[in-house]
Amino acid sequence: MPPDTIPNLTPDTSRMSGLNKMFRTDKSLHPKEVSALLGIDVEVSEVRIETHRKRNPSVLQNVIVIILAVLLGTGGLLYAMYEAQAGIFHPTVAFFPLP
Repeated sequence: MPPDTIPNLTPDTSRMSGLNKMFRTDKSLHPKEVSALLGIDVEVSEVRIETHRKRNPSVLQNVIVIILAVLLGTGGLLYAMYEAQAGIFHPTVAFFPLP
């Protein structure tokens, strides 16, 4: 093969940078990079997308949730013991005499 017919074996840098940006970063692609990746001319208008970060719950909110969960669990347990006349509600214990 004569030297002038050897194909260009160097990678297309714009295509490679677009692929690296698409698969290895969180950045968005520019319209020129989209066109280079597709291999055709595409008219794409730039659109800015805003992302909102989710707010982490505060320590006070976590404490309130834990307290409410414990109160609800304790209330449910006491109600079940009352209905079954078990534990502190058993007639022989008479800690809380039943009517």
